[in-house]
Amino acid sequence: MMRRALSSLLVGGAAASGGGTIKLNWSDCGDSSTHGHITSLSPTSVVLGTKTSLAGKGTIDAAISAAKYAVVAKEGFIPIFSHSGDACKPGTIKLPAGAGEINMKGFKCPLSPGDAELDLDLTLSASIPAKLARITIVLTAESSSGDKALCVQIKTSPENLIVDQDHPENLIPAIAGSEEAAGACTNAGDQQVWTSKGEANFKSDMSACGHSSMGSTGKATSCMKGKEGYSDACATCFGNTIHCTATKCLSKCIGGETAECKQCVDDNCTPDLKACSGLTPPSTSFSTVAIASSQIDEDFVQGGTLKLDWKDCGDSSYHGKVTSLTPSTLTIGANTRVVGSGNVDEEVTAGSFTITSKAMVGPAEHFSGDVCKPKTFKLPLGLATIIWDGLKCPVAKGPADVSVNVKLAASIPAKLARTTIDLKATSSSGHNLICMGMTTAPQQDATIVV
Repeated sequence: MMRRALSSLLVGGAAASGGGTIKLNWSDCGDSSTHGHITSLSPTSVVLGTKTSLAGKGTIDAAISAAKYAVVAKEGFIPIFSHSGDACKPGTIKLPAGAGEINMKGFKCPLSPGDAELDLDLTLSASIPAKLARITIVLTAESSSGDKALCVQIKTSPENLIVDQDHPENLIPAIAGSEEAAGACTNAGDQQVWTSKGEANFKSDMSACGHSSMGSTGKATSCMKGKEGYSDACATCFGNTIHCTATKCLSKCIGGETAECKQCVDDNCTPDLKACSGLTPPSTSFSTVAIASSQIDEDFVQGGTLKLDWKDCGDSSYHGKVTSLTPSTLTIGANTRVVGSGNVDEEVTAGSFTITSKAMVGPAEHFSGDVCKPKTFKLPLGLATIIWDGLKCPVAKGPADVSVNVKLAASIPAKLARTTIDLKATSSSGHNLICMGMTTAPQQDATIVV
């Protein structure tokens, strides 16, 4: 998984003939306690089907004799992989399915204060998974003494890539002047569908498929293909747009066709749809793609409490075990401090956590942060505010607590009162720390208002 995501992180378009690229937008994420800081990364894009040499340059303010690195990548808020290794040693990573390879050259340790450079060669195949074309990756390094040595964040974005007609789940370089370069829906068959009925039915088709798929890309794609008979590649563009709207604009579009909803979709989803399909859809077509308000606001839960059940979902690879969770209810309209108690079998100095929340309707919500630092999350529609208190790092081996404050709205859509919540945490070295699953449901003392 780590290798596959790395291939998508730094991939680009066609060879020198002018194909697409994936751009690299980097930033230094170190703080005042980090000894090394990146000042440049070049080049800022890479090319499919070729080998690209990448050079990261910067400075360090302390001598470093040895170091280890950790890589964490995410698609949106969803963690894709984590990996760690020796930052001072070269190594070759073979990418799966013939996707290519990465040659890590390693730091020239020991490092002295002053200028420093980290180089790698990246050789890529001619296509990449579409869902991994936009990714955020954070590379950190830690010295053998435990000091922060480096932190760099890279965000990628595709350019001049098109859907592979034979494998719609992949992106390939666009060939200048070709029919495919204009978009996946510009072939004769899809154009006939679009002009004869597709454009006229677009709004109702997208709304119906958005509702039935609950924002799932695969289900939405299959639905759109079945509606009018689009090709796989063309239908994938529509499926991606439905997923985009459901994940990025749910809170704006939950109430229907509002100006705020349309603006959100136009800003976040419409450009990719136009680039992918080559079509110019009707300007008012997108607001109903998200989960309709009629699906989730039929009944509301007011007053009383939500029942809170839990389980430890960690296996033998997890260093922390949760043994209790209190209280067993959440009070509607009030703040509840929830404390999970357990133990860890190793010291925790740093790490990251992810929270995934999935209700009966709508897409999953994903949140992440530093396990040692407080962080506040707001759920869509003002349903709740969640405050992660943060671990009191370093956490010694032995008993440990993790806590969050949950403030629920005074009125909650009934279908959102039943929710599954997964909490996972990993250490800075990539070790699994905690896995806890929680479910909520209305108690008998809660009032259902129609």
